[in-house]
Parts: sequence; C-alpha cells; structure tokens
Amino acid sequence: MKKIVLLLVGALVLSCSKNDCNCKEEKSDTPKSVLLGTWKITKKVENGEIKELYSDCDANETFVFQEKEAINESYQKGKFNPYDNKLECRSKKEVYPTYEYKKEENKLYLETEANGKPLMIPQKITLENNNTQLTIYHNYDAEKYYKVYTKQK
Repeated sequence: MKKIVLLLVGALVLSCSKNDCNCKEEKSDTPKSVLLGTWKITKKVENGEIKELYSDCDANETFVFQEKEAINESYQKGKFNPYDNKLECRSKKEVYPTYEYKKEENKLYLETEANGKPLMIPQKITLENNNTQLTIYHNYDAEKYYKVYTKQK
C-alpha cells in the first residue's frame, strides 16, 4: 500500500510543471521601462557631420522619461558674462504630456499639440549598448540629423 501511495505522489509531482500554473508572470522589462530615467546628450549629427558639443550649453541637453511624460531640455547660448568669465545658457524645455515606445517599430511617439489638438509624432529611435545608448533620428532626414544620448545612473 505504501508503494502505491509513493508511486501516485511521484507521478503527480512529475506531471505538474510551471506551465500548468495559472499565475501571471511579471514582466519588469516592458518596452517603456527601458526608457525611464535621464538621458544626456553625447553626440549631435547635423547634415551628416558630427557637431562638437563645445559649449556647456550644448553638452547639458537631457531627455527625461518619466512614467507618464517626457521632457527634453536643451540649452541655447546666451550672453557671455565677463565678470565670472562664463557663457550664460538659456533653457528651453519641451514637455510631452504622454509618450509611447513601440519596440517592434523602433518608434517613439511623443505627444505634441497642433491647432489646439493633441497629436502623436513618431520618431525613429534605436537603443544600443544594453539599452544605455539612445539615438533619436530627425523625421525628415534621419541619416543626416540625429542625436545620441547616454543613460545616466
């Protein structure tokens, strides 16, 4: 009798697998989650040529992806302050109330406004180096105009 019970228990254990579980597996790496955080510009290409990020204004550009919105903060050269020998930079923020990343299309959709109505603008992007390097291509001439950002820790 003990042998039959042991055989039945053994058969039951071997017949069940992880796939039989009706549990939901959590996905921590959703397409949007790879973008979350602060990205700092490391390269800018205009008209097919790499542009030097020669001033603090250029080198401080960031793209911040939060759970619901994205913020691109760039800096334009302002006046040179001779008293402290520094170039003043003027901040320019573009806030996108929502965004969506479609990994299979390599597209980032940023919400903007046109004629008072929300509009999702697609941008071609690539993620490289273990999702730590983000390239955002210009819509009209992607091979000649793009920016490369590195994820900050």
